[in-house]
Amino acid sequence: MRYLLFLIPIFLYSGEYFAKVEPFMKYTISSKVSGLVTKTNQKLINQVAEDQTIIQIDDEVSKINYELAKSTYDIKRNFYHKIKRLTTKSKIEKDNEKITFLNAKQDYIRAKDDLQSRSIRANNLYIEDILVKKGNFVNPGTPLLKAYDISRAKITIFVSKEDILNIENKQIIVNGGSDFKLLRYSKITDSIQISSYKVELTGKSPTYFSQIAKVEIK
Repeated sequence: MRYLLFLIPIFLYSGEYFAKVEPFMKYTISSKVSGLVTKTNQKLINQVAEDQTIIQIDDEVSKINYELAKSTYDIKRNFYHKIKRLTTKSKIEKDNEKITFLNAKQDYIRAKDDLQSRSIRANNLYIEDILVKKGNFVNPGTPLLKAYDISRAKITIFVSKEDILNIENKQIIVNGGSDFKLLRYSKITDSIQISSYKVELTGKSPTYFSQIAKVEIK
C-alpha cells in the first residue's frame, strides 16, 4: 500500500469543499555524512518504524574517532577543572587550558554527531521508500528515505473570501462530523489558487489515507 499525496481541492458551493485526507507531514531524510551504505532494512518499507535503524552507513572509522575525541575531552576537562582553582597558575595559563578544553569539547561533539548520523533511525514514521541500497556511496545531502508522520491527518483546502472571514468562529464539518479542527490559515491569497485562501485542518488518523473528504464551513 502506498499513500498518494496529490492535492485535489474541489470547490462546489459556497462553504463546501472536497479534498484528500493526507498524513500530517511528509519527510525526505537526507544523509549528513559521507560513507558506504552497509545495511538497509527493506522490510520496513510500507511499515511504521518503531525506533528502528533503517539505514546504516559505515561507522568503523567514526567509532575510533569518537573514542579518541571522548578520551581527549575527558582528560582536558578534568585537567582544566583541576588547575582553574590553583593559585600557583597564572590567568594566562588558565585561559589557555580553558581554550584547549573547549576545543576538545567541540571535537567531541562533532565526532559524536558524525557517529550518530551514520545510523538512520525513525520512530513512529511510516516508511514509504528507501532510496539507497547496500553498497551505495552517499554524500551529505544524498536523499536516503521518504517517510510520513501518520500520527495525525491533515486536510488542505482553498476557500473563498466569504468563508475565510472570521473562520476561527465558524463550524467546520468534515464528512458530517467534527473530528477535524482548524490548524492554520493564510490571510493572503494563494500564489497558485490566486482567488482563494489556504486553510489547513488536522484530525484523527484514519485507517487509510488519500480518501476524499467533504468539508463544510458554516
